[in-house]
Amino acid sequence: MRLTCKMGSRNVKVVDVQANEALFVLLNKLNITDKNTKFIFNGITYSMGSIQTFEEIGLTSDARITINNQAIAGF
Repeated sequence: MRLTCKMGSRNVKVVDVQANEALFVLLNKLNITDKNTKFIFNGITYSMGSIQTFEEIGLTSDARITINNQAIAGF
């Protein structure tokens, strides 16, 4: 599935992931080193360092998520 990741006000990245992969794969795919980074999907905040899978949180098809990190919040 394809995730459109909004990172700050002007930066958008698109990554491909599998539903059975853990959320922490986003850290590598988006080149984020801070494991405390979170993202918002359907109004719920999830940790990108989590071992939960995308399927477990209900993310099973193409979607748009918002990345929330203090370090990139101002960009």
